[in-house]
Parts: sequence; structure tokens; C-alpha cells
Amino acid sequence: MMEGDSHLRLPRVRTEDGVEAIPVVMYGTDEGETLNFQLLTNSQGRLGQIRTVIRADGSSDARRKACRILNPFLCDLSYRYDVPVEVLQTNVTEISTYTLSGMKQDDFPEKVLDLEQFFGAAGLNYRRIPRYEFFTRLYRECVGSSSVDYGFLCFFRIAEGILELRRKRVMEAKGKSKDEVPRPTLFSPEEVVEGEAASSFPTDLQDRSLWEAYKELEKQRNKVAHAFLRSEDPLSGHDDIIADRLEGEERAGTRRAQARYLAQRMLRSEFWAHDENESDQALSERGVQASIAQHR
Repeated sequence: MMEGDSHLRLPRVRTEDGVEAIPVVMYGTDEGETLNFQLLTNSQGRLGQIRTVIRADGSSDARRKACRILNPFLCDLSYRYDVPVEVLQTNVTEISTYTLSGMKQDDFPEKVLDLEQFFGAAGLNYRRIPRYEFFTRLYRECVGSSSVDYGFLCFFRIAEGILELRRKRVMEAKGKSKDEVPRPTLFSPEEVVEGEAASSFPTDLQDRSLWEAYKELEKQRNKVAHAFLRSEDPLSGHDDIIADRLEGEERAGTRRAQARYLAQRMLRSEFWAHDENESDQALSERGVQASIAQHR
């Protein structure tokens, strides 16, 4: 179980008998039940965990109920103290059986840095890879964002940008108009939803073209993005998104994971060679130009 951490330091309060008190936030439900949320500090004295006991029909129901009740409080903390507040892991223990289930909101495992991939005879020179820095800068912003919805929009923007880059390349090479270059034709036969990294996609999209995944995510992108457009109702648009998030945080995380997979695959196809041996060479030793034939 993660110790947890935050930007909020909790003052130490002791009872009359010298025992350190655990801060508690009380919440009254619509059903007349009172829930106590214990605010637990980590070893540095900062808020690390929030614990409660709740009646629920299984671990998934408990997770949804706790999230629905606690989410307004977390949003209030973020506003009042002007700090990011993100739930990175949720653990549910069934009291009758002591069965523990956990779910990490963020799925970025620790990696080993292999500097040899970046060593070349002439040193690093990203200028030899046009537009690579633009997309990787956006990717860095995606993975660093604490907002699941914003991360999803950023990842999808990468896929969208690469698709338009391919289309312009074909238009210039073939002298065609935009309407004469359909988007489905811009995906290569090798670009399919596959592998362990694609486990977030439903069964009906497995082994299908990335275009099929792109279409489904584009529908969700429009819904999420419309909540932030001035032309939309500023209240109803956000209400729809908030309602979806409260119904199941898992869906928002799944949506981001799928967009991240799409961005990773398209970045690899666009800037990295298909040959695994060549892709391990230093970035500085090659500039990548995707062939027109690849996108027919």
C-alpha cells in the first residue's frame, strides 16, 4: 500500500492523555448516514491517505460511493489551498473477509534509463528529426498532468496531429486535395490494436486497425472537449463530464490509457524505424522520414 503524499501538512493535535489525534471529516449522506473520513499523515507529516468505513455491494460499489462522496471535499481542498490533489491509489478491504483489492489511478511503472540509446558519434541533434520535439513536448505535458481529462485530450491531440502530418505529406507528394486523402488510408497495415499495452481496449477492437480505435476515441474527445468550449453551456457541459466521472473514475482512466496507447503507436510509426535493431540506435544518428508508401 502506498504511503501517499500531498502538498498539505496536517497540524499535530494531541488529546488530554497525550495521544496524537487523527483528524476526521464528517459527511452526512442523503440516506441519513454519517460517514467519518480519517485524514492520515505520512512520515513527513503531510496528508497521505484518507480512510473510511462504508456500506457497499462489493469493492467496486465501495470505491464508487467513496469517490462520489469524497470528490467535492478534494476539489474544495484544491481550491482553498491552491494545490493539486490527485488520488493515485484506492484500496478496498472487505471487513467480513479481510479481502483486499487495490487500484492504481496512475499506471506508469518504473523504468531503467538506458543512456546508450542517446549516444551518437555527433551527440544529440534533435533538429535532424523534424517536428519530433513538438510531439514529445506535448507527450511530456500529457504524462505530467494530474488531470485525467486534460491528459486524454493531449494524448489524442498527438494522434490527431500525426494524422494531419501524414495527410499533408501525401497531398504534397501526390498533388491531391484534402478530400482526396481519406483518413483511414493514412494508417499502415501494421498499425493495429494489439499486445499487453492494448489491454485497456474492449475485445471488439483487439487486432483491429488503429483507425477503428481512433474513431471511437474521437467521439469521446468531442464530448470531453465540448465541456471546455465557450460556445457550449458552461454549466451543463461540465455537469455531463462530472456526472460521468462520479459514475466511474475507471472510465476516465481507461479513456486516457487508450489515447496514450494510440499516441505511442503513432509516434513510433512516424519517427522510429519498424526494424527493432535500427530503433535502438541513437536519435542523433538518424533523421526519420516516413515513406509515402507506408501511408497508402
